[in-house]
Amino acid sequence: MAWLVSLLLWFLTAITATYSHTFQVGVVARPLLEDIQLQADSMRILNIELHGRGLELIQQYQRLKKTELSVYPGHFSDSGLVRVKGITTELNHILLPQLRLVRYYPDTFHFRFLKLYGQNVAIAPNFKLGFKAGFGQTGPLKFLPDSVRVFSLRPIREPLPALQLEPQEFKQLRASLRIVSQLLPPADTLLFIRKNQVMVDLPVHRITEGRLILPIRLQPALAGIRLVPATVEIRFEAALHHFKQINGADFEVICNWEDKTVNGHLPVIVRCTQPEVLRYQVFPKQIDYILP
Repeated sequence: MAWLVSLLLWFLTAITATYSHTFQVGVVARPLLEDIQLQADSMRILNIELHGRGLELIQQYQRLKKTELSVYPGHFSDSGLVRVKGITTELNHILLPQLRLVRYYPDTFHFRFLKLYGQNVAIAPNFKLGFKAGFGQTGPLKFLPDSVRVFSLRPIREPLPALQLEPQEFKQLRASLRIVSQLLPPADTLLFIRKNQVMVDLPVHRITEGRLILPIRLQPALAGIRLVPATVEIRFEAALHHFKQINGADFEVICNWEDKTVNGHLPVIVRCTQPEVLRYQVFPKQIDYILP
């Protein structure tokens, strides 16, 4: 029984006495510049000497076991080295306030890096879409980010083609989608990307069809020439919730006199200024005219 009491007294003395102890923690550089790549040997070891009670030193050891310090170099020398100083602020976030920081060393680190050459590249969808009856795509696909940076260890002298998304098929769509899609790697093995996922928004709504009868305007306006017929029918499709916004003022129907064919017909030209119109057709596509 005496040995147990002695052990307990020793333990209490050990955790309440003060000591100095040196801990080691990993330091990793994380460049702020996207066109910089650190080489594989980017891990460094920082020695931290602390003074305090045994109990707090034990707690600090548990905290540091899974800790890495991140430093963010922003300026690089021509020799391929970066010098990082002043990490006291980072240390204050991980050290227990009951402990006194005696010193840390080294106070300067050197990291080797590679200069990368980058180019922003567009994203190309690779989807096969099927919609439930009465539904359809009501706007362009939107990507987040809207482009991806492609990197190389050599200068990129020519514009790069768009990066393809992985093939995906969707059937019986009846609502808008937001999905995370994988980017296929560049075909050129000398190129690589750091981000291989993008967010894709696909707007899907119920579609309805409308019809408008609109007059034709002749350009230039020539006196006495009669157009036959004088009106055309515009058939258009739009999302149901935008249908009431669309009217005849959103369309311009003209025939250019200079465009008349040898058979005596005038092609009908339709311009639509309403972005909510998904598709439209004109009937008839050409008309006749009668001279005075």
